[in-house]
Amino acid sequence: MIQSRTAISQNSAKGFTLLEIIVAVMIIGVLATLAFPGFRKVRDASRISAVLNDIRIIEYALENFSLENGYLPPDTQPGVFPDELDGILPRSVFETPTQLGGVWDWDNHLNDPDPDSRIAGVTLVEVDHAPAIRENLVLKVEQKMGNRGLNEGRFRQIPQFHWGYITYVVEEGTLSD
Repeated sequence: MIQSRTAISQNSAKGFTLLEIIVAVMIIGVLATLAFPGFRKVRDASRISAVLNDIRIIEYALENFSLENGYLPPDTQPGVFPDELDGILPRSVFETPTQLGGVWDWDNHLNDPDPDSRIAGVTLVEVDHAPAIRENLVLKVEQKMGNRGLNEGRFRQIPQFHWGYITYVVEEGTLSD
């Protein structure tokens, strides 16, 4: 059987033209561009929530340890888990990078001779094996905690600790004060 020319031309017209494909790709690109900032905000909000949760867990663990033992664990190096908290706090909190970058460091300087340095807390520290600290997210965490700036409150910048990194203060003064 012989097909007519109109039947052959109708069969070959079943496809997309180059122009239609380009327009579709451009529409998808515009939609992706509009959606990207929304995804970034959600990801940042998730990171902030994770850090606030880490701080809450660390604070409760240290308070429980202090109540049971009458003192706080000794100072450790950045990313090193205080062994005294084993069984109270998951090791991963100290041993893995935070969602803000850097790692947590337990600082206990309550018996320091300098009264201005008598402080205990967890400090956010940049180390080689962790991503850099994202300062814009640190400021958002600070705002969520209700502080008025990184110079006051419990989550603040303390110049004498780690050259100005951010510390969440658990206790100030000595335990005997």
